[in-house]
Amino acid sequence: MTELRTTPHTEQQEPVQDHELDLARTVKIMQRLHAAEIFGTPEKSKIFLDSLDYDGFKKYLSFVNGVERNIPTAERGRVSNSRVRSESGLMGTEISYRPPHQNFRDKLLKMAFEKAQNLDDPEMVGLTLGLSINAIHYFADGNGRTARITYALLSEGYDGSLETQERYSSLLENTKGREVVNPNPTISGIDRTIRSEMFSGVMEEHGYTEAFGDKPPVSIYDGYPDAFAGEYTPEELAVADDIDAQGRLMLYRTMESGGMTMISLMKTFEPERIKDFIHTSSDGSRAFLNGNDFLPTLSKEEIIKWWNNSERAIATYVKKLIDVANREDVIEIAAYYNGEIARSASPKETAPPASIDLA
Repeated sequence: MTELRTTPHTEQQEPVQDHELDLARTVKIMQRLHAAEIFGTPEKSKIFLDSLDYDGFKKYLSFVNGVERNIPTAERGRVSNSRVRSESGLMGTEISYRPPHQNFRDKLLKMAFEKAQNLDDPEMVGLTLGLSINAIHYFADGNGRTARITYALLSEGYDGSLETQERYSSLLENTKGREVVNPNPTISGIDRTIRSEMFSGVMEEHGYTEAFGDKPPVSIYDGYPDAFAGEYTPEELAVADDIDAQGRLMLYRTMESGGMTMISLMKTFEPERIKDFIHTSSDGSRAFLNGNDFLPTLSKEEIIKWWNNSERAIATYVKKLIDVANREDVIEIAAYYNGEIARSASPKETAPPASIDLA
């Protein structure tokens, strides 16, 4: 039976602490989710996950998101179209993460679900879905909390004890929850690793290594940081006069894609196209692309191509997160994700996941 702390009755009873209120709220949420019955142990959690088809999984995930946000049924499952500001990215001290395009989100969420069903280790099942849910950013709000709860339910279970009540109460707190379990890949070590891998691969594939050696352009300077920070609107970007509103919006969204901006730029333009706009920092340590000089030279067709490559790059990034259990450094990633020493068990995969081509 679910335990709940109660405050003993006295003539001069102290006010209930915020912690006690949070704990009571958590118990109600977990009761509404039937968590103790469905997710009593990691083994029971996996049985439940395996019993679902994709539509059932998405329906239950929307239910979890709606319950923890305490919103009406009619508002559940609304798709987000927001960007997420996070610390420490490949291209600077702060990045703006833009979730995958709506056309990709269902495919990516289904891919993550099928991947998780084909894993045995509870830690890897939870890690795969926790990272994926937050990166896909499917819902209008509460994606981090939904990712944390999903991770914990699948990797740890919920038995209704006071200890698990405390654990899940922490996970549902916006601030403390991020310290206990951080499902946001843009703040964890895996973000920098994957972006670096993608950046190096695209450099080599598209001739940037040969063209620029050890000093490829790693950012767009002048105009890019300001637009990225929200100080400019799409209408104020430095573009040619004949670029219409749609083209400006596409370019603006491409520019706010964090590290994917440069990765997609290298996939779009040959080194020869941008070489005249490359500048070097005063100390000679890094190269950058001057945006105010380069952006006005873009045609509408080039902007569309760059935007498409940016959307595909974001989807590729998420696919790499979905495949986290197959990485050699997965134990370290799991430790970083959960804020504790990695478990020694190696992940096991019973069958390859379904392949969905997003290219």
